[in-house]
Amino acid sequence: MIYFHATCMTAAFVLLVVGVGIAVGRRRNKRWLDAHKKLGTLSPLLVAVGLVIAYLAVASYSDMHFTIPHAWFGLLTAAAVVATQSMGVTILKKRGGIRLRATHRWIGRISLGMMFLMIVSGLMLLYG
Repeated sequence: MIYFHATCMTAAFVLLVVGVGIAVGRRRNKRWLDAHKKLGTLSPLLVAVGLVIAYLAVASYSDMHFTIPHAWFGLLTAAAVVATQSMGVTILKKRGGIRLRATHRWIGRISLGMMFLMIVSGLMLLYG
């Protein structure tokens, strides 16, 4: 079950990297925003599935939820991913959302870094 958690989280990370790559490098293409939005929506969904799987995996062998730093920082990372997606939706829905654009970009970058660190941390827990 924990391998499915790792797969969901890694897939979410890869999709976010591709989504950022599209936003940065493919803006000349008229459909870049559609692809960016789809990836930016699918990734938080995968993160949510990964969180549920992690919770169920821990519950299956103990009731010791959130006893390690990986769990706490993983939850914080998931919140950052969801916040980034929420800001992106707000930017598109409201004209005043342009003020959020810089925050959306920075939280997105921070989220990517946090996800990378959580993947490394998870691999260290699994194989360390």
